[in-house]
Amino acid sequence: LRRILLGLVKKLVIADRLAVLVDGVHARPGSFSSLELVLGAYLFAVQLYADFSGVTDIAIGIGQLFGIKGPENFDLPFLSRNVQEYWRRWHMSLTSWLVDYLFTPLRMALRNLGSLGLGLAILVNMLAIGLWHGVTWTYALFGLLNGVYMVASVFTSKRRDAFFDSHPALARLRVVTGPVTTFHLVVLSLVVFRAESVASAAAYLARLVPGLGSPEVPPLRLDFRLLQVSPKGLLVVLGLYATTEFVNWAMHRPEWERRFEGAPRAYRWGLYYATILLTLALSHLGEQKFIYAQF
Repeated sequence: LRRILLGLVKKLVIADRLAVLVDGVHARPGSFSSLELVLGAYLFAVQLYADFSGVTDIAIGIGQLFGIKGPENFDLPFLSRNVQEYWRRWHMSLTSWLVDYLFTPLRMALRNLGSLGLGLAILVNMLAIGLWHGVTWTYALFGLLNGVYMVASVFTSKRRDAFFDSHPALARLRVVTGPVTTFHLVVLSLVVFRAESVASAAAYLARLVPGLGSPEVPPLRLDFRLLQVSPKGLLVVLGLYATTEFVNWAMHRPEWERRFEGAPRAYRWGLYYATILLTLALSHLGEQKFIYAQF
């Protein structure tokens, strides 16, 4: 029940509330400033993650009610240090299946081609991940873009490791720069994922750069009324997102689980009921289907 409640918070409060802003921005990108489009791109990544990991939490929780332990599907993917790690921590059930049944056999079949064979196996695998969502040019481009990310990361990893080993001062910064860089690459690819067509994706990406959008829209404008969200409401939703990520982190660490289970029952049940009331109070009133129900 605790796991189901976590999924409901992610879906009803975080994902569905962000959907109002994200849907508006992606439906009419020409009406928004570069800054507003940047915000829409970032928040779609958070919306997609909250929505998809939320349905996963609900499914795992329902399974546990019947004594079935389902596989985990996410492991704090936005904290990944590189693209390879990101795809090991995002949609883990799909990526692990494709590694076993597509990438590994393909890699073995192309092993005589050396690095070229490895690159081709990676690109085909990532293209399959894109086309798994649907046979469209945007999903194909999404898969290929992530394939390029992956190939570049794999082929430069040894040189990067060697560089940071010889520069320990810079290596400490890598703890921050790695996840930040990876997150921005993911956000860029998700603009393509969310777009209705390659042309609309290109238009959205072009308008992210100040000066390339509509001349009558100030590039750094941030109109929350146009975005249909209040600054305080957005901060509350993002605060809850950070809280759910901490819960996800603590849930898989036995020492934190023991601390929570050892807390007084009144505290634990009070927290459950407070979360339920908060979810009911902040849930977006509208019918928002799970994003991954269409795939």
